[in-house]
Amino acid sequence: ADVLAYVERENDARDLLQSVLKTDPNNIQAHETMGFLEFKGGNREGARKWYEEAVKLGSENYLAHYNYATFSLGQGNGEKNGEIEGNLRAAIRLNPRFSQAYDELTSVLISWDRLADAVTVLQALIKATSRPSEASRAQQRIAQIRQMQASRAEAKDRKSVV
Repeated sequence: ADVLAYVERENDARDLLQSVLKTDPNNIQAHETMGFLEFKGGNREGARKWYEEAVKLGSENYLAHYNYATFSLGQGNGEKNGEIEGNLRAAIRLNPRFSQAYDELTSVLISWDRLADAVTVLQALIKATSRPSEASRAQQRIAQIRQMQASRAEAKDRKSVV
């Protein structure tokens, strides 16, 4: 089914996956492939649900964790924050060279005003990457975060003086 999905035989892949899931409803790879098919078809919410099931069943696929986290972003419920962070960290643990997971986690942490944690994630990326361009981009982001931290500290100092 996975091969059929990747060679754009979506209907055949879905039919085979339905059969697999009838026999084994806890088949992690079938859930992951269904997530891929839904995403490929433009159904992000459907993809999120399939990836969520794969993750809950114990997926060790970094993309399942990454996609579940990114598709869960912006759903407007703060209870998912821990899951989002946990799944992005799982994606990094499962594939330490997958820079998109570091980037997404950094952006999420910045949006949650966890700047020091974001710097730590970028420092981990610098250690994990073999690409100078990724390391350079991470260094630039660290410099931007440090600038934000300094600006905030300065603004706070001004307020306390007034």
